[in-house]
Amino acid sequence: MPLPPLTEKDAIEIASQYYDLIAKTKPLPGDIDCNFLLTTPDAKFVLKIHAQETPREDIEFQNAALWHLKDFEGVPHIILSKAGKSLFTISHEGETYLVRMVSYLEGTLLEEIIPKSPTLLRGLGAYLAKLDIALADFEHPAMNRDMLWDLSLAHRAIEPRLEDIATPERRALVSHVLERFKRRVMPVLPDLHKQVIHNDANTQNLLVQDGVISGIFDFGDLRYSPRVFEVAICAAYAMLSEEKPIEAIAHIAAGYHSIIS
Repeated sequence: MPLPPLTEKDAIEIASQYYDLIAKTKPLPGDIDCNFLLTTPDAKFVLKIHAQETPREDIEFQNAALWHLKDFEGVPHIILSKAGKSLFTISHEGETYLVRMVSYLEGTLLEEIIPKSPTLLRGLGAYLAKLDIALADFEHPAMNRDMLWDLSLAHRAIEPRLEDIATPERRALVSHVLERFKRRVMPVLPDLHKQVIHNDANTQNLLVQDGVISGIFDFGDLRYSPRVFEVAICAAYAMLSEEKPIEAIAHIAAGYHSIIS
């Protein structure tokens, strides 16, 4: 999915025309969206131009979740355009794109904190539990959207790609894990507690300030899923740079269960 072909100059013009903002800008990372950091003398914002292939209801789902979390500490706030819109379309070189703006969160990316102390990891688990509690009563028509980033559908993501794994040893290892997933996980999925979860609490989406988790962003993978997936996804990323990965997972799980038992 190609990124929208908009430049920093375009971002400046959009900020001025639709938000009455005179800002400096620089690009931010994005897998499928064009993201720009806008800096004014008083505040910072993130301008997001979404890929054409992204369904409008998916972006509305994210916005609805952010509105729902407006009183939750450490999530982006939606910035309305001067016309009072949280999402609108623009035309660029004959193509149409969805645009929105959110507040910018300050902090250090969790992935830059190495090693992560037990206190930080437990705080991470507790933060995610509080986030899930805040989302527990949130619903939206798009929450059951079909996406391969749902761990429940791991078999659908992995099976068609097994032959793409270059070495027989690695292919056999993945096949073993896949069969174990089918045998041990899939039968119990219907019995797990489900709700809308962030579904992508990786170390590049989490922020740290003063030694504690201070924020989370990128709600693009929101999904109505088993709540335990929130912990599993977070732990899978957080353990990667740790000398004792199993202990890191244990600290995250303990922090989560200190809030949600």
